[in-house]
Amino acid sequence: FSATKKRVCCYNGLIITRSESTIIAYKKDIEQLTKYLRNKPITKTTTKDLKQYVKYLVNNKGFTKKTASRKINSLKTFFRYLTEAGKLTVDISLPVKHQEIENKPSRTLSPLVYKA
Repeated sequence: FSATKKRVCCYNGLIITRSESTIIAYKKDIEQLTKYLRNKPITKTTTKDLKQYVKYLVNNKGFTKKTASRKINSLKTFFRYLTEAGKLTVDISLPVKHQEIENKPSRTLSPLVYKA
């Protein structure tokens, strides 16, 4: 894993700094949201739109709750940044909650499996 950071233009000239793999994932997540919104401007998006999008990901696209949670993180970061940059007056992602994820117990390998 690389700890290097990369500055990447993410939306209308706004710059965020994250690892390269995070930027790629964020960009894809934002593109998926804009496709879902059918070209509705990001600045006109509502909290209701975001909540419906999260439900859509789990119920219609078959994403797991864990994947949906990662996408929520991307969107929350993006909308927080838009708010801090003055592109939005209110962070509409704040009320969007992560769905509860069931933690599965850790699996340990038996010595026989480990040696194989």
